[in-house]
Amino acid sequence: MVVLKISESIHLDVLKEDFNNAFGFLKIEFFKNSHGDHEPSSRKEMIKGNSLLSSLIKKNKEGYIDLDPAMTVAHLEKMFFDKFGLNVQVFRKSGLVWLETSATDNMTLKGQNELGMEKSKPVEKTDITDIDYD
Repeated sequence: MVVLKISESIHLDVLKEDFNNAFGFLKIEFFKNSHGDHEPSSRKEMIKGNSLLSSLIKKNKEGYIDLDPAMTVAHLEKMFFDKFGLNVQVFRKSGLVWLETSATDNMTLKGQNELGMEKSKPVEKTDITDIDYD
């Protein structure tokens, strides 16, 4: 299990990189406001740049988030909010794009990561000589 350290002195990019190192086909993004269950977050609300967490944390100033692969995306996002007041959204890689997981928040982190891996595999080209024409 991977543990994310949350502290006012940590930059967003460090936290995002630590999460992505644990789940290579997932990423987290931070938002100014929360979103409802199974609802996407507005891109206009996404926090850009490499801010310090001190400017975002609204509750506990320091602590940890245990990244259990068996936890659901919804549970992870709720933990960030309940412990630190941070609005987080998980995204899954699909080919060359990142998709919000809002419609599949009930899936586990492991399941989302495996789905991202599957959706990001290169498509194999079919050799024209391999096709059998009757």
